[in-house]
Amino acid sequence: MISHNTLIVEAYCSHCHEKTILKIQFQYGEVWDYIYYIGDELRWGAGGAHPDGKLVVIDAITEECDVCDETEDYLVFVENNIIKSTRQNEGEYQFFGVEGFIVLEG
Repeated sequence: MISHNTLIVEAYCSHCHEKTILKIQFQYGEVWDYIYYIGDELRWGAGGAHPDGKLVVIDAITEECDVCDETEDYLVFVENNIIKSTRQNEGEYQFFGVEGFIVLEG
């Protein structure tokens, strides 16, 4: 099993449209099954290269919805190493061939 970190947010599932607690998995920072919330500072160390970016977008995916068991592709936005926001991935960023994140502002 591959390690990941998890961001916990309350949001509406795009499949069943019910409000639920989404558990969004991502691999950025020190990847060690850490639990994060909006506003948390990322941990760094073994298992994560710290990019020099003020604004970073991370490719992520939800765990199964508690209501309908569906998953969703998500984006996590980090500004100055603080988790600022998240939203559903609508395909505007191309993560193919990159490490699961893109530095938007250096």
